[in-house]
Amino acid sequence: MRNSCRLAVGGFAAALALGVSALGPSAIAKPVITGWVDQTAVKGIEQQCGHSFSLTVRLPKGNPFDDVPVGELPPGNGSGYVFTISRVKGVDLTTLEGWNRAGALTVSDVEQLERVDFRTATTTETGEVTFDNVEPGIYLVETQKPADSAHENLDVPAFAVTVPIGQDGTWVCDAVVYAKTSIPNSPDEPPTTPPTTPPGVPPNIPGPPADHPGEPPASPPGNETEVPPTPPSENPRPSWLANTGASVLWVIGSALLLIGLGWIFLLLSRRHGTEE
Repeated sequence: MRNSCRLAVGGFAAALALGVSALGPSAIAKPVITGWVDQTAVKGIEQQCGHSFSLTVRLPKGNPFDDVPVGELPPGNGSGYVFTISRVKGVDLTTLEGWNRAGALTVSDVEQLERVDFRTATTTETGEVTFDNVEPGIYLVETQKPADSAHENLDVPAFAVTVPIGQDGTWVCDAVVYAKTSIPNSPDEPPTTPPTTPPGVPPNIPGPPADHPGEPPASPPGNETEVPPTPPSENPRPSWLANTGASVLWVIGSALLLIGLGWIFLLLSRRHGTEE
């Protein structure tokens, strides 16, 4: 039975990472998706996969129960996207040299190389396309979104992937790649730049959360209001559990003292009766 692999590709403002590799926001700097390649297993590709390979690309699905904000278009159902794949010429992935080259390339590099075996497919309501009987190699995947003025259909940046894909010392002969959509910048807004890590916050550790809509904003510097600590109660409730041992000793001591006083009183009474 062949394995299937789910890989996350492309860039999205709210990143949804699935599968073997999560890539950065820039399409130019993205490496080719190769999976985890075991150099000792390169010679076993044909033995495991034979001569049958396929590539499936799936679009992310939104929540159908989400409310559409006023003034915005409802999201599309994933149909009408045209995917085009093309294989980089001259890279043999049945050799270790071919995999070393694939691991050193980026999407921008692949776009500049000569490519062959162009194939095109259009998504249906399932939001996916499958290319059967592809040759092993490095594939550039390009997408054209549907011209649908009644729905919001997001762009899908180009990405590159190998077929097959390495996974835990074996090979994924039928690769399944989850593409990511990206929200284009508004013409009236400047391009988004990566946020700078605040001083004192280690990398890859999120800082304090931003203000949420509907909540009062944080006080500006210099206008902070200090809340004085709550003073202790004037009549704090006694802690009976903490003082149980001391209380028992006090009761025993009081009882012994009363017994002693009783004996003294009894002796004095007898002595007084004898003298009479």
